[in-house]
Amino acid sequence: MMDFFHFFFPRGGKKPGRQPEKKTGDRPADRTPVPPEEKTEHKQEHAPRREPQIMESVSPIAEPEIEPWEENARMTYTDCERRVIQHYIHDAFGPIGRTYYDGDRENMRVDIVVCEPTEERRYYTLATVGMGARRMRVPKAMEERNVAFAELSVCLPPDWDLMNDTWPFHMLKAMAHFPFRSHDMIGVGNAYHGSITRGSEFAGAFVIPAATQDRISTRLMLPDGRIVNYYLLLPLYEDEWEYLTSRHDAAAFWERYSERIGSIVVDPERESCIYDLDRDEDDEWNI
Repeated sequence: MMDFFHFFFPRGGKKPGRQPEKKTGDRPADRTPVPPEEKTEHKQEHAPRREPQIMESVSPIAEPEIEPWEENARMTYTDCERRVIQHYIHDAFGPIGRTYYDGDRENMRVDIVVCEPTEERRYYTLATVGMGARRMRVPKAMEERNVAFAELSVCLPPDWDLMNDTWPFHMLKAMAHFPFRSHDMIGVGNAYHGSITRGSEFAGAFVIPAATQDRISTRLMLPDGRIVNYYLLLPLYEDEWEYLTSRHDAAAFWERYSERIGSIVVDPERESCIYDLDRDEDDEWNI
């Protein structure tokens, strides 16, 4: 089972923004993503000068159990759309080093591409390819925001053992299927709790805009006009999840996370961003 809460940054309130780079020892520097409101849709009109190099790898990902899809629902990208998406990922996250292909051909196909570390981005970026082929169920009040299609990503340090320490792959796969099993949506400020992070010390994940390079938009417009939103998953500890669900304030949590952690790269040894908070007798967090 997975628990989830929807949190949305209030209009005019504090939103995720670019934070100073955190430099501690030899840890990789990274950049906090800019909110999508500050960017315009990325229209893939021309292919990049260099084609991404894609190598097929044996997938370490176990197929998740999923419920049957609605009859006649569209569940895959066209070949043209996949090429557009691969070019976007190359531009936004860096050169694609390998692709873990999803063997499921009956349900929604979700591949995971691995963008290699570079001098500018000294960490891996894992990104889904396939989730955005299907429309999520979006509240009527949000239909005009173009948030019905999404893809997910996660950032890992350059020394991560991709073949053996595979829980980030499981997290991406589980989260990619979640909106269609639960008839819900994934968006900025949402938090999720449960088995998505099994195999790690984390208990859930928090959603923010993807960390793109060169201020490339986190929103990709496909040839048919659909807009795919790219998000980044930040793994959460149990106490961070409890803080979020009790406070119902994504902006306050993000401010605290940015100040105390300051990195979007997964660090299994990081401290909790609320380590300095205690609860009172009424089980409320003392700020």
